[in-house]
Amino acid sequence: MKNIYREFQCLFDDINLLSKGKGLYYFHNYGNWGDSVIRQGFLDFADFYGLGYRNYIRRGLKRRRTRLGQIQNKILSEYHRFASVLIYGGGGGWCRNWNTSISEVEYASRAFNKVIVLPSTYEFPPSRKYDNVVFYARDRFESQRVVSDSKFCHDMAFFLERRISRMNILKDRSDGFFFREDKESLGCFNIPSGNRDISSEGNQDTPIDKFLMEIGRYKNIHTDRLHVAICGAMLGCYVNMYPGNYRKNEDLFNSTLSIYFDNVRFLK
Repeated sequence: MKNIYREFQCLFDDINLLSKGKGLYYFHNYGNWGDSVIRQGFLDFADFYGLGYRNYIRRGLKRRRTRLGQIQNKILSEYHRFASVLIYGGGGGWCRNWNTSISEVEYASRAFNKVIVLPSTYEFPPSRKYDNVVFYARDRFESQRVVSDSKFCHDMAFFLERRISRMNILKDRSDGFFFREDKESLGCFNIPSGNRDISSEGNQDTPIDKFLMEIGRYKNIHTDRLHVAICGAMLGCYVNMYPGNYRKNEDLFNSTLSIYFDNVRFLK
């Protein structure tokens, strides 16, 4: 795993360069338990590099734009507009399934001097060209074709490897089935008996320890959930990873999982 941190170092260097002497804010994804895995990966990243920021939790909020507006008003009461940088949580909000991030980044680009979009999958491009937004892609394929000026970095969940290496989880079960039961499922095979769509059991603010413990108990994981596959790989499970209804899983497998983990295979 050592070489995987080169990209995280580049991400930190960018954040540090853009935010030096400025107010730095973090706005994480709204979503499921997998989005909390991304959130915790960033928090571990920030702690490791000593990254100072003001963290705004979006717990219980239904209107994301309203929350960004609240943050902007708070900033304007403390700083000049041109002295603030927003770190916008990465994820899968740039696709036909959810499509939540385009309007948020549009709004954030007007509220902040600089916006850094953490590693994401892009099926759709931004709504326009931004001079003050830096995009990171978590795959080297479709995402970097769609957002041609995006920089590559691994999904923030991979920074949990340091945390996971300290965990001691007994593998007391053989096969765990963690397939999606929502609209992002490819829908071309039957959901196995005993399936558990674990990511739907939490949200972006749910602590991740139970998520890791439940996955780590299995010797073999079968899933089309991206962050179940990532965490299973780091937990030492043998992971059978399947596609969803767009290229996210396959592209991330080819960009990171297949390179750093020999316990993961991708099945079409």
